[in-house]
Amino acid sequence: MKGLALTTIAIILIAVAGLGIFLSFFAGPFNQMLTDTFCFFNNKVFFVLGANLAPQLCRPIECHGERVILKPLSRDELIKDIAAYSLLCWNQKGPECGNMSMCYDLVLRKSPLKSQDDVITEIDLTKYLEEQGACSILENSIVVNPDGTRANYTDYVVHGGCGDEDLVTWSVLDNSGYHVIWKQSLIIIMYDIKNNKIWIKA
Repeated sequence: MKGLALTTIAIILIAVAGLGIFLSFFAGPFNQMLTDTFCFFNNKVFFVLGANLAPQLCRPIECHGERVILKPLSRDELIKDIAAYSLLCWNQKGPECGNMSMCYDLVLRKSPLKSQDDVITEIDLTKYLEEQGACSILENSIVVNPDGTRANYTDYVVHGGCGDEDLVTWSVLDNSGYHVIWKQSLIIIMYDIKNNKIWIKA
């Protein structure tokens, strides 16, 4: 009986040790998966909203733009902010991240755009650049209409234009499927190193 009991205990101990070794193979990846999931939400959601729940645990997002909180009081002020940060990105062109320089993450804490008639298009941005004489720095000859079609900017102005080159890529889409800024809370300004263009995403 004693021999049988010792054998049973030995088998149980070997089984527990084997189970421990087996679980150790999965503990690391499982813990890492949980950490990665938490940090994804921390960096992509909470950080954008102004909170960083675990700065020691979660490494900062690689190659992200400088976060800027915007509280524009009017549509014109928001257009001015987007144009200003686009021009800054064009001049700075950094920091480099692969084929892109991630310049700015513009976080809208309060949007002045109240209705679908009160939106911002690429035409609006280009008109502002032209009015401010900034087309000599950042040309934009082709614009994307709200329905997604492309057109020459000169079709929308009586005189002048905004240069001969298309240096702005308007990668903007609202919830209704229109290429306008309306209810988006994040606008990203990037520099496309390969194609020498500014990207505006929202």
